[in-house]
Amino acid sequence: MRYIDSASRQLDDTLYSWLEARLPEATRFACQTGYFRFDALEPFADDVRRMLEAGGRLDLVIGANEERLSAPDLEATLELLDRWIPHQASFTLVGARDGLFHPKTYYVERPGGRRAAVVGSANFTRPGIGHNVEAGLAIDDRDGGELLDRVRDGVLAWPKTASQGSGLARSVTADLIQELTADRVIDPLASPAAGSGSGARSGAGSSFSALGRVPGVPPSSRRRARPRPATGGTRLGRAASPLPPGVVGIVKRLSKTDLKGFGHERGTPYIALPPRADELAGMLPMRPYGLHREPRLDLLVQARLDGAIAAVVGSGTDTTNITHVGMGTTHGSNVDLRFNIQHRVAEALNYVAIQKGVAVPTKGDPVAIELLDGGRLASLTFATAEPLRSALLSTLLPGRAWGWLPGGLVPGW
Repeated sequence: MRYIDSASRQLDDTLYSWLEARLPEATRFACQTGYFRFDALEPFADDVRRMLEAGGRLDLVIGANEERLSAPDLEATLELLDRWIPHQASFTLVGARDGLFHPKTYYVERPGGRRAAVVGSANFTRPGIGHNVEAGLAIDDRDGGELLDRVRDGVLAWPKTASQGSGLARSVTADLIQELTADRVIDPLASPAAGSGSGARSGAGSSFSALGRVPGVPPSSRRRARPRPATGGTRLGRAASPLPPGVVGIVKRLSKTDLKGFGHERGTPYIALPPRADELAGMLPMRPYGLHREPRLDLLVQARLDGAIAAVVGSGTDTTNITHVGMGTTHGSNVDLRFNIQHRVAEALNYVAIQKGVAVPTKGDPVAIELLDGGRLASLTFATAEPLRSALLSTLLPGRAWGWLPGGLVPGW
């Protein structure tokens, strides 16, 4: 057993050095950490690929704490591990509404049955493993197999918990990242540069002296997305075209997928919009976002049911987004223009329906989506009753599930 303490500012006393010495020949790596950034995993990405390609195993468990987790960090990690999940890797997010997920334990197996672990204060962030003042105990086989088993099993319990649907742990997927981003559980922007955040801000701007770098710990190098020539989709950063004359939005005939929020299903409720760039997508002021730089528009939402037209619910000051999935710098999925709706909006509409005794929309009913204030506000009217239902459906383009919404067709707000 060895005590490591990076207050010494010596490389050998950092978690970075401990990982650097073991991951190149690792056959298994398991980690649970309260806070996480991809910049801590990035220096060891080649070691991780080699380990997994050789049949090894990686289990990463991270916390969803205080909105300190960023979608780009999750996306970059998922991109690294995705091809090996679930057979050789797991990526699990743990959170609780009444407390933090706060452990920091690291476990490594190497050829010949050699095992080692660190239990300490360092989060799996670049400041945590190589800059902040962190302390911990490094243990190995000489300290007893039972102790190492408990470190390993503490990590592995969380993927199992996620598979059982407990509500505390969830497997990280692209859909989960989008859901948590839309619900503002995680930050849609990239994490700050290494050396800030996750505790590194303490004392900033005060009379305290700077720590200074630990010699031998390399600076962070933020990954750049691999460019892909545009192929007829939304061009990143271009000016949007206005809607056609007399048009204030679109009408969409709802599919079963569009109704997820009204059925209390898991995952972010969203409405699938016409995905072609020469239709609606090319008319919205979208900007590149996330690891794959997918075009995205953040906007506020207000919504109502036509049976209770005065009961308007909204997102308050929290924005949601319309994202052109699959049209970023890399092809990660099928092209899909998704209008993500916050859970709170869908739940409020369900509440209105119960209180007012009116119907919620079903498959085949239309929704009118007015795009107002230069695309910064979307006003949704779900129609289940005549004559508005038939009037909206009459606007659909031939053979299509959508059409342009003319001004004055739905009641005013």
